[in-house]
Amino acid sequence: MSRSITLAAAAAVAIVGAGAALAGDAGVKVGALTCTLTSSTNLVLVSGSTFDCVYAPGGDGATEHYTGAIDKIGVDLTVINQNELVWVVFAPSNDTAPGALDGAYVGASADAALGVAVGAKVLVGGGDNSFTLQPAVLSGGAGVGAAVGLEHLRLTYAGPKA
Repeated sequence: MSRSITLAAAAAVAIVGAGAALAGDAGVKVGALTCTLTSSTNLVLVSGSTFDCVYAPGGDGATEHYTGAIDKIGVDLTVINQNELVWVVFAPSNDTAPGALDGAYVGASADAALGVAVGAKVLVGGGDNSFTLQPAVLSGGAGVGAAVGLEHLRLTYAGPKA
């Protein structure tokens, strides 16, 4: 288990580095997306989680509410008690309409936990695959285990955040 956690942590660092390179080509920073875990299922090779998400655009834009669902294919040996994901959102331009993040995103992910959980998920998608979600910080939580795999995020626009 210790070796798996070490490998997952190394993969998380590599993914964050790759994310920085992707973000350099992804356009301009348009805001931040914060997702809080609402439920999860882990069947070792396939796992899924649902999230309540808030997008805070830069500038004068209104805060938006999204629901999110992440499905992962790969080895997932984690048991995490709490989880929050924070991404910096990049787009080709600052001109994004309300609900523009609605859509499917794909990418690689790596997580490791031994008490405190860390992970990285660089995802590309949305309308015309024009958005890049780069981890603002390593995702946080508490638990034990390791996971590496391919990830699919589905964001559904739920309206302005009240």
